[in-house]
Amino acid sequence: YHYFKRYYNIIDFWFIDKYIKYSILGLIYLLIICVGIETIMLCGLPFSRFKIENQLKGVKYLKDDKFRPTLIDITKKGNGEMLSFYSRIPKETFEDKTSETETALNKKIFDYKCEGSPRITTICVGDLEKFRKKNMVYNDSMCDKNSSEFVLGESCFEKISIDISKTPHILLGGGSGSGKGNLIRCMIRQSLLKGFNIYILDVSGATDYYMFDNGKVNFAKDLDSIENALKELQEIRNERQKIFDETKTVDIIDYNNKNSNKMNMIFIAIDEYAQLMTFKAFSK
Repeated sequence: YHYFKRYYNIIDFWFIDKYIKYSILGLIYLLIICVGIETIMLCGLPFSRFKIENQLKGVKYLKDDKFRPTLIDITKKGNGEMLSFYSRIPKETFEDKTSETETALNKKIFDYKCEGSPRITTICVGDLEKFRKKNMVYNDSMCDKNSSEFVLGESCFEKISIDISKTPHILLGGGSGSGKGNLIRCMIRQSLLKGFNIYILDVSGATDYYMFDNGKVNFAKDLDSIENALKELQEIRNERQKIFDETKTVDIIDYNNKNSNKMNMIFIAIDEYAQLMTFKAFSK
């Protein structure tokens, strides 16, 4: 107080207007507050740190209870948190104690990471029940029209996507109402935006995809049309393989990178695949 009062008197000596004087003092006090907050953060997150470490006291990671995990960093990412601990506890031990750790933290653990130092383990956690109440609404701005990557959804931490140039075959499984059809429709929509050639094979009549029946999508809704579509696709595959051999390219990605006459990718959605395989005609 006396320190600032001395400088206050110096300012008086300079005959500076009182409003400017108060503004300068306000900036000094604000700077002190900011430095104090930054110092608290650098000292190890004292508020959240002690709370989380106390929650984990009931989890016995090692026989020697002296080696407790020390929280050194909390990073917000998406709808979750990355908790970084310094300890002598191996990452594998943390994984073995997942159930107990989830109960202690009252959060869902999605992943463990051990990067840099082997004594630093990062636990990716999130409030799963809270996250489940959120719906991700798709819009076309999520789609990159110039790539082979599809946006599939969102986790607690980030958007989930898949690159079909690297993972060309995808199997979707789940009970009725789990969202398989919605996900396929989302991928069909993105395929249209990307300019792919699209085939929908559905032995049940493709009633779930009527919104795409606009002439831009090839539909096969019964056994005969499905068989014809598969034969047509096989012919296209053989023709493209000849072109790859002639141009000394490995696949469609390699070909499109080296040639101005681009090939369209082909997106094939087979709904009710298990039901289709029950027919003897498709047993092979």
